Amino acid sequence: MTTNVKIVAVLEALPGKADALKALLDGMLAPSRAEPGNPRYDLWRDQADASRFLLDELYVDADAV
Repeated sequence: MTTNVKIVAVLEALPGKADALKALLDGMLAPSRAEPGNPRYDLWRDQADASRFLLDELYVDADAV
C-alpha cells in the first residue's frame, strides 16, 4: 500500500513583492502539475491579504515528492 503525501505551504511576499511572487508561483503550476506522481498542485491567494499565498500539493507517494 502506498501513502499519499500532502504538502501545504504558506508563503508571504516581502513588501512590494506580491506580484513578483505571484508570477513566480504561477510559472510553477504547469510544470509541477506535469510531474509524474503529482495529481494535484494548487495555488491560492489570501483574499484578506494579497501578499499571502497557499500552495497545496498532493503526491502519490514519498518517492514522487
